[in-house]
Amino acid sequence: MLVADAGGLPTLYLAADAGALWLTEPSTGRVVALGNRHLRGLGIWSFWLRNVDPRTIVAREGLLQPGAVVGLVREQAGRPGPRTIAVHAATGRPVGHVSPRIAAGLASLLDDGAGLLAVTLAADPHLAPDRPGLVKVIACSPAVIAHLFRRLPQGAPVPPRVGDTVLVA
Repeated sequence: MLVADAGGLPTLYLAADAGALWLTEPSTGRVVALGNRHLRGLGIWSFWLRNVDPRTIVAREGLLQPGAVVGLVREQAGRPGPRTIAVHAATGRPVGHVSPRIAAGLASLLDDGAGLLAVTLAADPHLAPDRPGLVKVIACSPAVIAHLFRRLPQGAPVPPRVGDTVLVA
């Protein structure tokens, strides 16, 4: 069910519910799990930020707002060893990091000059600062982001419910 349309864009859309944005599959209305391995095949990188301080950064930088644009910035340029990817708020301030596993895949795209746009989907300030899941983010091309935010012609998105099935890989 996680496929691209005739134009090469994912059929998914973002639906807002309970203060968060959810990737949703339109034919079933099911929510797609953030870590679904098929998302990368559609050009969507999904991850949870690491090293986020919920008491200061999340509140000050406005990351509690779903849909906030954040930047992906390579770190440790010119030094040997693995390089990390920092996530910066719109103000330019670093607010977290991409996990090393995800950063390994994103690094080559960023090095090749891919114009990736990253957007927050949700934030939970009640989790521990070192626990993944505090801030959820997706990164993809600007065209895919615009497509995910589109309004479907048949009406408003169906919000996910607690009992809905989540599509996982």
